[in-house]
Amino acid sequence: MKKDELNQYLLAKPESSLDFPFGADVSVFKVKGKMFALLGFHNDLPMLNLKCDPDEAVMLCDVFSA
Repeated sequence: MKKDELNQYLLAKPESSLDFPFGADVSVFKVKGKMFALLGFHNDLPMLNLKCDPDEAVMLCDVFSA
């Protein structure tokens, strides 16, 4: 998925907004002022960090390697 597609998908969430508090190269997506996603790129590869429930995060780490 390309950067524009990821931005469009994340901004389509209800009440989402885009901010750059860590510099121009890291997109921070927020809902009602709370961060839910960070998007950056390294060697043209997307690095996406999403927030989720801690118990669900443990399960996802068991299922997926990255």
